[in-house]
Amino acid sequence: MLWVFLLDSFTLNSLAMKKLIFLAAIVMAFAFTACEKEVITPYVAITGNFINTPDPSAGFVEIPMPDGSVFTSPKQYKVSGTSALFGTIDEAKSTLVGSNMAFDPIFGGFKGNVTIKLVDREGDELVYVGEFYNFQDFSNKSYLHVDSGTGRWAKAEGWMNATGQFNPETGVNTITGTGEITEPK
Repeated sequence: MLWVFLLDSFTLNSLAMKKLIFLAAIVMAFAFTACEKEVITPYVAITGNFINTPDPSAGFVEIPMPDGSVFTSPKQYKVSGTSALFGTIDEAKSTLVGSNMAFDPIFGGFKGNVTIKLVDREGDELVYVGEFYNFQDFSNKSYLHVDSGTGRWAKAEGWMNATGQFNPETGVNTITGTGEITEPK
């Protein structure tokens, strides 16, 4: 009798185990089919040469210096130039705006945040945000990423690094930028 009980118990356990394995397989099948495939976004190179001209109509910001003096800087620049892939920039609508500008005594220059809105001939906008560093020799660097866009740049993603040189007499900043961006629509 004990032998029959053990055999029945083994058969029940075996059936329960088979059911459990079957249910686990179904759950795993649903889990794997519910996962979305990762879409790899192709990026293309974007380069450009830009000229940032101070826009006095936007006003100025005063930056305190360590010696107690104040450095005056334009709040906004008009941006012109051309960019491969982007085309000619509409200077009347394209801007560079600095914020959180401060003198950094560690490297003896200025740093802050920057927002650059580039508008192409069709009126489509591409907006970069990032950080800038201006050095004692009037050179500068910016590290930017795409923040938003409209038209063919509506869902753009990407980045751009830029290097430039200020003309201390005119305040004009000439920049070269390189980076990557998703293919425009």
